[in-house]
Amino acid sequence: MSSQATHELDLSIGEAALELEALNFLAPEIFLLLGTGAEDMAQLLQDPIELPLGELPGCPHAWMGANLCAGRIGDVRAWALTDEPAPDLIPWGRAWPVWLARVAGAGACMITAAGSALPDAGDTIPTEGFLFVSDHMVLEGDSPLRGLTESNLGPLFPDQGRIHDATLRAGVLEIGSNRGLPCTEGILACVPGPTVETPAERAFYAKAGAHASTQDLGAVLHAMAHCGLGGLTIIALVGQPDATIEDLLNASSRLAPGLAEIIETAIDPLADRARLERQEEL
Repeated sequence: MSSQATHELDLSIGEAALELEALNFLAPEIFLLLGTGAEDMAQLLQDPIELPLGELPGCPHAWMGANLCAGRIGDVRAWALTDEPAPDLIPWGRAWPVWLARVAGAGACMITAAGSALPDAGDTIPTEGFLFVSDHMVLEGDSPLRGLTESNLGPLFPDQGRIHDATLRAGVLEIGSNRGLPCTEGILACVPGPTVETPAERAFYAKAGAHASTQDLGAVLHAMAHCGLGGLTIIALVGQPDATIEDLLNASSRLAPGLAEIIETAIDPLADRARLERQEEL
């Protein structure tokens, strides 16, 4: 009887993790995958070190040009990565760093991205502000979990309901609101891009229950569910979907200081979650 072959994703992650150990690269407690706000991480990380992901064996094409940054924030060991992958034909390539961080030791994750409030979702969602994601719907038409039947990195049908930690979210949201930041929580529609959504699409997402939309994030959330890495997903709402590029850039600049505050505020609660999970595993 022939033995079952190891899945390509598992081989890739295993090889990369072994190389990180050989390099004595700092093992993370938390993983920050930042689609926006990454420029503020340099001020938080103490003695940061960078590693080109392309130097790791098994790194997919999507991340060959990215640099993984590691360091301490207080007494918290953190990995930070700017979420700007290149296109990749491998379904799991987009979310590869999520699995790598989990195998390397991360017990909690923070995702940030820019998005748009949906006009038909109601008056409770600010056009410009911060959405703390309580749930999501992936409408991108594909999944990084396709073909992972033989993977040992997670179950074939993972529970997506465990991604967004309600206790963690409530605590950080309350701190942000008390500081006068426009914070709210709601449901996120993960939609394909890059394109400007049509009015009919926006109305459909809102009718389905979403409060905001963002592009190209569904694969990351599916990978988090697969490997059991929960935490926070925060969307910087930079205006209505039909806003001009200039308007979006201006809104992003206005929100940057507030997002930096939120990221810094979330570090210790994320670490607490990661350490508690580690104790439960032991």
